[in-house]
Amino acid sequence: MTLLLQLLWLAVPVVVSGLVHLAVMKLDLFPGLRVLPIDGGATFRGRRVFGDNKTWRGAVVTILTVTASAWALARLNDCCINLPTLVPFAELHPVAWGFLLGRATSRANSRTASPSASSASLRARAVRAWPGARSGS
Repeated sequence: MTLLLQLLWLAVPVVVSGLVHLAVMKLDLFPGLRVLPIDGGATFRGRRVFGDNKTWRGAVVTILTVTASAWALARLNDCCINLPTLVPFAELHPVAWGFLLGRATSRANSRTASPSASSASLRARAVRAWPGARSGS
């Protein structure tokens, strides 16, 4: 039970960050940062590297809210709850950078991959793995 609570406690800053970012997008706050793409408009094979939706607004809001909520949880943990943690909350800020980097690179990889080739390959592997599967969709 303690491990489950630790995992939920660790997920709180990321969930809070996502909710705050959603509110910032819905209310269209910080419009100056919204128009600045992280990739600076760079393209690869004729397509935007990170797409139109990866902006500095998202990066700034996500990093700040993960940091603030992790700090608040650390203070709450120190004064009131005293739950043994998996990761020291004071060191959680790099997790935000890792989260953003992982999301950005996965988005870049999905944008540069050929969708028809990858889906055809996936269908071929499925047919080989399950003899009862049909190749047509």
